[in-house]
Amino acid sequence: MPLVSTLTLMVVLATATTPAPPAGGRQPLEPLAEVRGSELVFREDYDSAHDALEIESVWKRVGDDAYAVEVRRKRGAGWESMWTMTLRRADR
Repeated sequence: MPLVSTLTLMVVLATATTPAPPAGGRQPLEPLAEVRGSELVFREDYDSAHDALEIESVWKRVGDDAYAVEVRRKRGAGWESMWTMTLRRADR
């Protein structure tokens, strides 16, 4: 699937599947997605009465059938890695 179609599909899915916040939980704001060079970056900002949380997922294409994904959170002026994973297309 071309990169632009993949990005469009992921933005539609992210927007359509954003769950309602739990009672008393953080309120998610509008999901954001952008292309930075060869990376897809998805931003999510959450806000509550106590604090704010900024998360971004950076997707890098690895070969024809996979993406390396790093999920990180904003800490001060920088970003702290929370976890990484590789998403690979399954053979059918």
